[in-house]
Amino acid sequence: MRIEPFFFGDRGRELFGTFHPAAGVNPPDAGIVLCNPFGSEYMRAHRAMAQLARRLAGEGFHVLRFDYYGCGDSAGDSAEGTLAQWTADAIMAFEQLRAGADVQRIFAVGLRLGAAIAAIASADSGHLSGVVLWDPVFDGAAYLRELRDSHAEWLRGSAVKTRKTPGAPEEILGFPLPAALADELETLDLLELADSPAANSLVIETGPKPVGQPLGDRLARLSVLVEHLHIPGDAVWVKQAGGEELRVIALPEPTLEAIVRWCTKGTQS
Repeated sequence: MRIEPFFFGDRGRELFGTFHPAAGVNPPDAGIVLCNPFGSEYMRAHRAMAQLARRLAGEGFHVLRFDYYGCGDSAGDSAEGTLAQWTADAIMAFEQLRAGADVQRIFAVGLRLGAAIAAIASADSGHLSGVVLWDPVFDGAAYLRELRDSHAEWLRGSAVKTRKTPGAPEEILGFPLPAALADELETLDLLELADSPAANSLVIETGPKPVGQPLGDRLARLSVLVEHLHIPGDAVWVKQAGGEELRVIALPEPTLEAIVRWCTKGTQS
């Protein structure tokens, strides 16, 4: 299946995008932007997100994957990333897909921190047709503690001992955590979201047992039609206990199928 890598955005601050044109002879009226997670979670989920893009394109959607500013192949230093910048990047990706692919309806699919970015960007941009929030980060302070705990656990089991360079940003599992981003995460609370991000939303919770998604309740209070799915299985963005990397490589087939099915249903309503 054909893909088209390209850069878009302001000169000197270009974002790297990968466009997956829709399969089929009929021009689609809907496009989907995928919003990546952060740091090591981005690396572990990369294959799953790429496969999701291919499958959505195969169902007749134009799909855009992109790297935030300071991430991946986009312009900027990794120490310059902020939540505000990445939210603006997502909005730019929505407009790029809308104009570049000439589609009328835009959906967003976000994983982890990417889900929070998708929700905020969708609300700020004036509502999308639908948003998929896959294991969304809705409590930024709790997420930040989780990141730091994971890094501390890695340090305890690592033979490599690192020293923090004076003036350098904090490091989380090999990725810089700029002070500005850490401050933004401390105050991130999607349960205080004031505006509806979309008319329809799918909230996906993975893991062995459902623990509930209060974000879905908040979205419902904002007049969003919410579907909540619990899909048992390993989280694609987490290294499994015991270093069983092969389990991480396995695609989360039921989750990918659920997202494709929901997006397809959303364009038919």
